[in-house]
Amino acid sequence: MPILNYLDFYCVVVDDRQDYLNDNYFPLANECITADLERIEAFVRINSNDYTVIMTRGHQFDEEILRQLIAIKPFYIGLMGSKHKIAMIRKMKDLPQKP
Repeated sequence: MPILNYLDFYCVVVDDRQDYLNDNYFPLANECITADLERIEAFVRINSNDYTVIMTRGHQFDEEILRQLIAIKPFYIGLMGSKHKIAMIRKMKDLPQKP
């Protein structure tokens, strides 16, 4: 997050575990939001100018969050993962394909 703050990005961290959403873990976050990860849009306003990055524990919510973000259409969606995981995500039948 230091580089994002340096570039003047407003950083929001979302997690379903309130114990992790504090200054010890995310001292540079502008906001920390406890949310149901299966309903991100109910807790966080994301628009077409926003950059988003998916980084979940054990990748258990990645596909669900990706589907939500595709529907919301932010400017950028990043997804942290291994080559194998990214290949599996790209095989999702309803995922828009790269041009």
